[in-house]
Amino acid sequence: MAKMKKYVGDLIKKSRENQKMTVEELAHQIGISVRYLQKIENEGNIPSYVKIKQIVNILSMDANQLFYENYMLDNDDLNRLLFKERLLSKSELNIIEVLVDAFLNSKN
Repeated sequence: MAKMKKYVGDLIKKSRENQKMTVEELAHQIGISVRYLQKIENEGNIPSYVKIKQIVNILSMDANQLFYENYMLDNDDLNRLLFKERLLSKSELNIIEVLVDAFLNSKN
C-alpha cells in the first residue's frame, strides 16, 4: 500500500509540473494548504475523493492512472488529449476526426 501511495503522489506531482503549475497554484485551486499538497506529492498522503476529482480535472489527468499503476500511457500530451476528448460532444468529435484525417492525408 505504501508503494501505491507514493505512486499516486509522484503521478500528481509529475502532472502538475508538466502543466507548469506551482504547488501554490494547485493548492489554491483545489482549496487545500500548500503543506498538505506537499504531503500528498512527497509523503504519500491520499486526499479525499472530492480533492482527487478536482486534481484530475485541473491537471487534465486520466484518473485510470491513479488507480491502475500499469495503466500508464507513455505520452503526457496524449493523456491530456484523451482526457479532454471525453468532454466533447459527438459532433465536436466528428469535426476533430475530420481534421485529424485531413492532417494525416496531407502527410502522404
